[in-house]
Amino acid sequence: MIHLVVLAGGQSTRARGSDSAPPKQFREVGGSMLLLYGVRELLRAPDVADLTVVVPEAWRRLVEEALGAAAL
Repeated sequence: MIHLVVLAGGQSTRARGSDSAPPKQFREVGGSMLLLYGVRELLRAPDVADLTVVVPEAWRRLVEEALGAAAL
């Protein structure tokens, strides 16, 4: 069994554009948070028991809600 840890703490300072825009990993693409595409694929891998996503506190609630809505 494998336990994965995804570090999603980048601030996207070069690509952000404005202070209110979320970092790239938290932006929506095709109706889903970009981070979720990777999480879904990782969870499909054989022998993956669970996955922990590490995010800055400022984005924690947004990510928890997105993971919950996606049933991940």
